[in-house]
Amino acid sequence: MFTASFFSSGLLQINILIGTIIASYESGAISYLYYADRIYQLPLALIGIAIGVAMLPSISSKIRSESFEKIHDTIEQTLVYSLLLAVPASVGIFALSEQIIAVLFERGEFNENSSLFTSKALKFYSLGLVAFILMKIYTPIFFAYENARPTLYITATNLVINTTLSIVLFVNVGFIGIPIATSLSAWISVLLMNYSLYKNNYYQISRGIIFPGAIIIIVSFIMYLYLIFLENYLEILFNFLQGYEIIFLLFSVLSSILLYFILISFYKPFKYSEIKKILQK
Repeated sequence: MFTASFFSSGLLQINILIGTIIASYESGAISYLYYADRIYQLPLALIGIAIGVAMLPSISSKIRSESFEKIHDTIEQTLVYSLLLAVPASVGIFALSEQIIAVLFERGEFNENSSLFTSKALKFYSLGLVAFILMKIYTPIFFAYENARPTLYITATNLVINTTLSIVLFVNVGFIGIPIATSLSAWISVLLMNYSLYKNNYYQISRGIIFPGAIIIIVSFIMYLYLIFLENYLEILFNFLQGYEIIFLLFSVLSSILLYFILISFYKPFKYSEIKKILQK
């Protein structure tokens, strides 16, 4: 379990190191990337690492005693319930990036411009959040089958792609190219992992994931529209409150979570009772 988690977490840390080195050539860029990284690491750890670590022993035991179909169902169910949490987390961070950064960090020398630049970096990091969570779920599958070689190749490929894209984009668009490169390389790695899993007959995405995935995306989009509505039309209502920024942020986060789970619960497999059964397993 440690090794599987190490590969996915280590890859991200190396990418961050590469990005930091490149960003050092632009004044203030290291701080912008650092603070943005602190925010999106939280859902990555809570969702990706937790599910990935819990998944390995489950798959390993099924490989020895159960059929390919049952293993496939276990992986697919894990993916669906990971997307159930990862997609709205990504959408929420994207929509609330400016509020989050301003409330948490905007004080002293970290001024409004710093918040603006950091929130831009956070937006692009958030676009790769789902990909990094999927990588943390796919990686244990290779280790469960005692075949870590594909993850080594994909890790090396990811580092080359991320470094190349980071340099090219940094030269053309500045520090914001680094989170763009990180997210793009993560999605490329997910595609490579999917291909490798299919090639080794470990897992193949089926049509069964399409409908629940579409439901998650649609409801997450509705949540996004709700957050944009709050930001554009209701923030003025909180201006008279002392410390209204944090109150408005908390209201936005909690109400959007509530809206998301109310809407998603109309799809039977995502009802609270069904989710509770899955988590208990």
